[in-house]
Order: sequence, then C-alpha cells, then structure tokens
Amino acid sequence: MGLVLVDCDRFKQVNDDHGHLVGDRVLQNIAGILRSVAGAEDVPCRLGGDEFCLLVSAQQRADVMRYAEFVVATTRNLLLLQQAVPTICTVSVGACMVEPEQDWNDWYARADAALYEAKRRGGNRAFWIDSAGASAA
Repeated sequence: MGLVLVDCDRFKQVNDDHGHLVGDRVLQNIAGILRSVAGAEDVPCRLGGDEFCLLVSAQQRADVMRYAEFVVATTRNLLLLQQAVPTICTVSVGACMVEPEQDWNDWYARADAALYEAKRRGGNRAFWIDSAGASAA
C-alpha cells in the first residue's frame, strides 16, 4: 500500500481574502478530487484543517506517484478556469510506501517529510520519500 498526504498551499490566504465559506468550498473540492481517484480498496480522508490523506492499494513507488501526480495535475488544471472566487487551490503532496512492519506514525512521518519538502520547493508538486530516506520529486 501507499500513503499520499495532501496539504493545501496558502489556504489561510483563501480564508483571509474570501471568507470561511469559500475556504470550505475549496476543501470540499479537494476532497472530491481524492474521492474521484480512490478505488474500491483505497481510503480517502481529511485529517484536519487543510490536510488530507489517501491510503492506496499499490505495489510500487510508480503506482503511488500516479495518484499523487493526478491530484497535483487536477488542481493545476482546475486553476486554469479563472474565477472571481476561488474554488480550488494548489496543493503540496508527500508520498511513501506503507511498510507492514512499521506503524501509522512511521508512515505518516515519512509522507509528512515528503510533503514539507514539496512545500519547501515552492509547493504545487508531489514529492516522494522511501523507507531508506531516498527522495525524489
């Protein structure tokens, strides 16, 4: 299995500039993207605030990154539809494989480190970290 963490880029700015109802709509649309890509064995969820998680059935890095890249590409494409009030925002995504001998905290820490590397590189991208600490954009 693979773990994909999704965090909205500059979400506080959406709330500050347009209000919480607009922010809520952006979060609902991010959730919709995750639901649309999730298969029958996958688990999309909101962890809290503007952070989401997608646990996916996957055998290798490339499988997990297809999910991660789909989420990033979909938000980018939706942003091409210019609107006066935002309905979507860019996202930073961190991904890793789920190691059965480890627990949730280990998986989450690895995916979270990848997510923050994506943010450090400017956001609006997916980043990967494996169990050995190797990373890739």
